[in-house]
Amino acid sequence: MRVNATGQSGLRRGFTLVELLVVIFIIGLLTTLVVVGMGKAIDIQRENATRSRMGTILGAVDQFATEDPLRANFNARRVVIGGAGRRVVEPSFGPYPPYSLAGDARLPSGANYTQIAARAVVEPDLRTYGQVAPPQTFEQRIARALGWEPNGAITSARRMENFALSRTRRPDLAADRANDDIRSLYAFLKIYSSGALSQVPEAAIRRLTDRPELVFPKGNGDQYDATAANPRPPEGAVDVFGFVDAWGVPMDYFVQVKVAFITGEDGLLGWRIVDRQPVLRSHGLTREVFDAGKRVEAAAIYSTPLPAPIADIKADTGILGIPDDDAQAQYLGGWFRLRHGSGTATPERDNVESYGFR
Repeated sequence: MRVNATGQSGLRRGFTLVELLVVIFIIGLLTTLVVVGMGKAIDIQRENATRSRMGTILGAVDQFATEDPLRANFNARRVVIGGAGRRVVEPSFGPYPPYSLAGDARLPSGANYTQIAARAVVEPDLRTYGQVAPPQTFEQRIARALGWEPNGAITSARRMENFALSRTRRPDLAADRANDDIRSLYAFLKIYSSGALSQVPEAAIRRLTDRPELVFPKGNGDQYDATAANPRPPEGAVDVFGFVDAWGVPMDYFVQVKVAFITGEDGLLGWRIVDRQPVLRSHGLTREVFDAGKRVEAAAIYSTPLPAPIADIKADTGILGIPDDDAQAQYLGGWFRLRHGSGTATPERDNVESYGFR
């Protein structure tokens, strides 16, 4: 007798379309989770690597400060005769490397003494005024730190506008002026404390300008013709690089300050710096995101936590906004960072962050 198999319920072969879609969805979800997990793991590794780089760089900065090679220049409290014979003390970075290398070629009236003193740091043999030639040399090394002045005013306060540097987005400054702070740190370590610089891993050092940028510690920059067919830098020329995080993005270098307020019978008279601390900042962003000009402040990585509160610097005058009553002054006492207030706002200068008084 024959058995008709067509009437039997045999095993079903294959998947329905819905089942296939479910499988594909699950595979895609698992793949996404793996990719995201791997991305986070890589970011954590890069953050740890960045913090390690910060530690070695700040170790070099501490060694530099111990040696204090700028004690007769940037770390000197020079007395300057201000308007109406008023005696003021010029600001100082203390023993830490300044984070200002090149500035606007225009000097504010009465600031020549600053230009001369600043140039003497890296070009001690220079005996001329005006802009240093060629453009690859650093034109002015203005120490932008804070010292005591009546009512918190800054000597030649307009300097803050004239010598605004990286991340201020001023259209009248060349693009290669960006990252002056971290380039400055490299240059001063290279010139004055090469042993300290040797602590920093090579992976953290990178050229930050499109073309070689030279500084001439021996003051012989006038012997260098950058426009020549085969320019040959004179003896002792130093090529300037900068420091980058594990994402390959330039770090920021600044000095945060601790301020003591000076009071008298008439209330708050002024303020002075009583301590400083060098700080490094990583944007915490990939190179692609950074180059796109996006700012994600929440992603930033600091070598040390930034203190609060934030004091404002008026954009139109460059003067620290000091509170009127003593209670607020006491509240502001201690470590803090500074930033530009909106002041006379312009698209280039409105609410630009100013870490450590930049």
